[in-house]
Amino acid sequence: GTAVHISLETGRRLEFTGHRVEPIASVDLSPNGLWALTGASDGRAILWNTQTGQPKYLFEHDSRVTLVKLEREGRFAFTSGTRGNAIIWDLTNGSERTRLQLKPREYVTTAAAFSDDATLIATGAPDRNITLWSTRNGKKLQHFKAEVRDSWKPVGAIVWSIAFDESNQHLLTTASSGFSQKWAIDPSTNR
Repeated sequence: GTAVHISLETGRRLEFTGHRVEPIASVDLSPNGLWALTGASDGRAILWNTQTGQPKYLFEHDSRVTLVKLEREGRFAFTSGTRGNAIIWDLTNGSERTRLQLKPREYVTTAAAFSDDATLIATGAPDRNITLWSTRNGKKLQHFKAEVRDSWKPVGAIVWSIAFDESNQHLLTTASSGFSQKWAIDPSTNR
């Protein structure tokens, strides 16, 4: 239940104990290092200041929080639990912006990334699924399946990482199957 922030410049160590005794499953830092977002098995995601250790927002879930992600400009946060509660939060006021419209087999996300303009979020999952969503309304816009090895090897794959390229025209993914792939985003995608 403790997250530790260490400044590489000064060696300063700050322990954040805002979570209950449950393990912390996911951490993300803002680009300037001032904010941390942590998600834990206690069903909470907390945005907190790395200089003071003070929480700014507490996001409650009805299940374990397994993945958290901050949007680069500090406009949004993404938190995902284990019961289909994948939520985009507005960081100007801490309110829920939208929920991704997940189906039962999509309930767990293992990777997420926001587009540069924050109109899109891409997620990866343990069942090879790579999905592009609208941050405005939570609707699914595009879907891909990660490549797997020959059938005599495991036919499943966990999508471990996902990112937008510099032009925001492609998704880049890496999966447990050992494949990294590049996916074209449909330019007509309704954001």
